[in-house]
Amino acid sequence: MHLVPETRLKYDLPYSVNFPAVLLASGSPYLTSPIYESTSQHSIHTQEHGIPVTEHERASTTSVPLANQAQYVKPYHAAVLVEPRLDRVKPSEWTSVCKDDGLLRDILTAYFMHEYHTFPVFHLDYFFEDMQSPRTNKRDIRFCSALLVNAVLAYGCYCSSRFGDRFRYWDPDSLGYRFLAEAKRLWEVQTTDGNRPKLVSVQAVMIINVVLNLHGLDKQGDLYGLQGLAIAKDMGLFSGSQHITPKRDRHARDFTAWCLFNMDTHLKWHFFHPSFLSEPPIVTLPDPSTDPAWFGESWHRYPLSSTILSTQFPQFFKAKSAYIVILNAIGSRSFGNESGLSIHETRTYARRLLRWFELLPMVLSPKHIVLPAHFLLHLDYYIVLMTICQPFIQEAEVEGLNFLSIVSQCERDINIVLRLYYIRHSFSGADSWLSNPLAKLGFMSLQRINDTTSPQDIHYLRSSLVLALQGLREQGRNYYITRTAYYIIRNQIRPEEAKLLQGTEDARVEADESPGLISEVHSAWIPSVVDISDDPVSKELSKLAKEFLTLE
Repeated sequence: MHLVPETRLKYDLPYSVNFPAVLLASGSPYLTSPIYESTSQHSIHTQEHGIPVTEHERASTTSVPLANQAQYVKPYHAAVLVEPRLDRVKPSEWTSVCKDDGLLRDILTAYFMHEYHTFPVFHLDYFFEDMQSPRTNKRDIRFCSALLVNAVLAYGCYCSSRFGDRFRYWDPDSLGYRFLAEAKRLWEVQTTDGNRPKLVSVQAVMIINVVLNLHGLDKQGDLYGLQGLAIAKDMGLFSGSQHITPKRDRHARDFTAWCLFNMDTHLKWHFFHPSFLSEPPIVTLPDPSTDPAWFGESWHRYPLSSTILSTQFPQFFKAKSAYIVILNAIGSRSFGNESGLSIHETRTYARRLLRWFELLPMVLSPKHIVLPAHFLLHLDYYIVLMTICQPFIQEAEVEGLNFLSIVSQCERDINIVLRLYYIRHSFSGADSWLSNPLAKLGFMSLQRINDTTSPQDIHYLRSSLVLALQGLREQGRNYYITRTAYYIIRNQIRPEEAKLLQGTEDARVEADESPGLISEVHSAWIPSVVDISDDPVSKELSKLAKEFLTLE
């Protein structure tokens, strides 16, 4: 008899299973959402605070048959990828590192389930169509290559639970190390053979960039990324592909152009660096409702359910791209210039961000988000909006905008969304995008806890700190950069808060009273900064690591 594990559950928050009272009474739109209903927190909300359920709220919650929608009652990490083409491919034909096709498919599955949505660089359909064609096939294979497959496999190794201690990127015996080494070797061969650059090569080198960033080596990763972006620019990728006759080639180029623009802008923002690309691609993104195939889609299924569900990738990609366009404009104006954003410019950008959020499609609205990628898009938005408004919180309300109120609401919803994320999905599933909001929450909570903090505030801040540390610790099993951020915060907490972690960490972590760096960090990530006027150089991860950790 085949037994399927129980997945109709929620995860209890660490430190205190209930939401802090200050959040429950805040009026956040997430507190009337189906995802909140499904966590059984709504009854606590109404009972503890005597808040009646309005007819509008009743309609908004009962209109969604939660019992029939697995994504609202089961964690994403319990789902399986539904991709018949992956079952037909032989990845071993594309790499010399490993010949176990079953293992290689599992690694690819981990990548597509956990990381593809964060930084896609190629179109799913074209990749799988070409990958399942034998390399000996005479058909011209344009959208898959040994270089790209090895790069994807390297990325997948760091988000696959099949590998213990996968954060140890320096281990020469690990598959992640070997796939990355092979990808680097193939890249060097292709850049020195004098042949015309290929689209798949640009896609692969951008993945190498991301993987090195997750190792805490973004100062090396940027060298690869800049090479890839420069080649893409020389190929005319961002100036349109109307001159390209084959529709498949034209489509792949245009999709990749937007992927690279999004990646470049997003990565640079986390370092407070100006983007290499100062403007979005010329080609206009289509409407996902009329042309979803332009974006591609991935599907998954939950245990005990016959329904195959989409990730809503077309809507997500279109919305994220519109958001990144605003982020690019902010970064281009803010970073690399002597003068920071003026209050007038900040109002303009804040209004653009607020308007973007208002126009999100229903599936991405606060009332309906449920998948990890959707939560993380909201978290990124709140962090950016809070960061640009922070310098002006002392200013009076101007033209209907109150910067202090905006920052307060952003902090509120960062706390709420991260708690909802954990209750529904936990932090056990790999997702590199999760590291940034967890680090921000951890540092914000750490900085506000002191001997004069009120009992009510200390309870709230401790619950946030413990939640952030748990997330960083779990994600640190995948990514060395996240593990480093975890130990930097952990090494600064007071003895009172350190006691709260007892029993929550595994034996190896608890025994390590003064953990050091196993490998050096060369990262310009600024995990503690939530004010765009701050000096980022002094708060780079590499400097924090040298200050609070020792190299073993």
